[in-house]
Order: sequence, then structure tokens, then C-alpha cells
Amino acid sequence: MNVLFVNRLSFDYLGGVESHILNLGSELMRIGHSVTLVFDQKTQKRAAPARCENVPMIGVEGLPGLRRFFEDHGAEYDIMHGHMSRKVFVLQAFRLAKKAGLPTVFTPHCFYPAHSFLGKLARALYDATFTRATLASCDIVISLTPGDQKDVLGFGLQRCKSRIIPNSIALDKFQRATDADFRTKFSVSRPYLLHIGRFEAQKRIDLLVTWHQDVPADLDLVLIGQDDGELERIRTQVSTLGLTKRIHILPSLPADDVIASYAQAEMLVMASRNEGLPTVILEAMAKDVPVVVPNVGGIPFIVKSGVSGWIYPGGNREGYLEGVRMATQNRAAWTRVAAQDLYENFSWERNAQKVLAEYQSLLQRTPLHAIKSAPPIESNPGS
Repeated sequence: MNVLFVNRLSFDYLGGVESHILNLGSELMRIGHSVTLVFDQKTQKRAAPARCENVPMIGVEGLPGLRRFFEDHGAEYDIMHGHMSRKVFVLQAFRLAKKAGLPTVFTPHCFYPAHSFLGKLARALYDATFTRATLASCDIVISLTPGDQKDVLGFGLQRCKSRIIPNSIALDKFQRATDADFRTKFSVSRPYLLHIGRFEAQKRIDLLVTWHQDVPADLDLVLIGQDDGELERIRTQVSTLGLTKRIHILPSLPADDVIASYAQAEMLVMASRNEGLPTVILEAMAKDVPVVVPNVGGIPFIVKSGVSGWIYPGGNREGYLEGVRMATQNRAAWTRVAAQDLYENFSWERNAQKVLAEYQSLLQRTPLHAIKSAPPIESNPGS
């Protein structure tokens, strides 16, 4: 099978959505299928490589470039899978895929709420028009959590088109990764709490910095992520609070260093306003790292508070500090439960088979489409 992924950003901008696409694509390729990512080159801050972990990428110049791509190459693919909500680029891809006769799958990932009046108005208008048009243009919508599914049904999606297949990680590959000595390489002398995520307002990294004044002095905080507009403000805040010796800011690290950062972390911490189903939580679970995370978005779908991690009320300092204390005391018990949950429910080795089953079901329902020969689905897809 030849699968076309469409996302506004490439793997050069490796956030949660892009990690999801890369890991799903890598697993599909491992079991014998072809995968290509098409992205909007105009949104990139720098030129993206031609491929990432053997997944080919093709950059196009905005909507006109996307149209030319489908006119020239649309017939080469069996199915199109678009990613990320509220993106006109993805909506246009669905319309062009339909014109080319391709079955279509959509994974919105998350519908982040706005917090200002104008932001709420803009998103309400978009959802009433373009989001509904996007959902109407696809054959199947794969939500990552029950909360995400509730959102798409609320926007008018027919329930018969809705599926839930959670975000996952390539468990075997991640656990086999070689762990370098992260602390020595980056001069982190003390044990540390770890945050991995873009420096953007949605992540509320400023709260983690403020609260770190009350975390025991023998624990540092490591912040890893790409700059999405907040990096300099966070640097200034750390300096103003006199925390430069306790908080380490490491933007845009290579993937191997990011993976190595888990191995020596005391815990993963988050303070986001909202989240879909964060890949970083799954990665922490795979490395036996406890998590202290806010009660937002899809997080309660994967973390059982006090059993496989700690969930605190979003924005609540006392709940966060209690979580840091509890994670220190209960690491072994929590990570044991988390590892079992991860294996049973959140590995791409299992869940890519579920996505593949949806692809093949659509192809069987589209007899006029030229279906290329494809490897059969492995028995026992984990459902």
C-alpha cells in the first residue's frame, strides 16, 4: 500500500503531531508499506531534509503547490491520511484527494481551546465552517482519545465514521535506544526534573519555572524544546528569579539526546493549558520515568493518578509540588503499572495494525480505485 500523509509541518519541526506521523509511518514501512509526507514548505523556518528515518518528505509551496502535487502525483497513492485540526492546508488536501479518487482518513489530534474573546470567536467561526467542511471531506476520522472523539461528533461528524486509536510510540525501538550520559554531556550536576515541549504559551513553562523555587534544592529542572515564541521570555524569567544554576534550557536537541534525557531524569513534569495525548508521557513510561502532569485534554486517558503517575489540577502549585514529592516516593510502583499500560494500549507495534485495518477497509469499499498489492495484515492486530 502507498500511503500519503499530509501535515502543515515537516519532521524538521518535530512536535507531538510530527512525532506521531513519523512513528506511525516508520512502523508501516517496517511491515512493508510505502509512506510519504507532504508538507507546506512555506511554513518552515529552514529547509527540511528529504527524508527522516527513511520516511520521504515532499515540500510544496502553499495551496497552489499542493494542488500541483495532486495533479501530478495523486494517482500514485492508495490512500491519504491528513493530520492536525484547524489547518486550511489539510482541508484543501482532502478536497484534492477526493477529486483524485483517494480514500481519506483524518486525525485531528486535538482541538485546543482559545482563552481570549477574539481567539474564541475566531475558533468558533472556523469550526462552524472549515472544521465541519474538513470532517465532511473524509471517510474516517481517527481520534486519539474519547475527549477528541466527543469534539468531532459535536462538530457534526457521523458516528459511523469515528474511530479511537490512541497516540503510541515505537516501543521496541525506543526501549532499545542507547542511553548516553546526558548529565555529563550537558553539565547537569544534580538530579533533575524534565520537561520536553515547545517553548510556547500553551505549555505554561513559566509556571514550572516559578514553582521550581519551591522544589527541593537538590533537584534541577531541564527544559528541552524548540522555540515557538516563548524561549527568550523564559530565559529572562529564569535569570530574574536567580535560577540559572538550577534550570537548564536546551533548545532543539537532536533526537538521540532527547531520548537520553529520559534515562537520567527523576520525573517528567508538565503544566500545559491543554494537550491531546502527549507522546512525551508515553516516552517517559517507556523509560520507567514517573510523570507529574496536569488534568487537561487527553492526559487522564493515559495516566491513572496515584497509580501510574500523578495528575494535579491545571495551574495548581500545591498539587504540582505534592506530585513531585509523591513521584520521588512511588517511582518503582508507578512505573511498573505504567509500563504494562503502555505495552497493552499505546505501542505502535499494536496500534499501527489498527490504523492499517482502517486503511484496508476503506480500500475494499472503493472498488474503482486502483489498489496496489500490499502485504496482508498481521494476525492479532492487538484489538
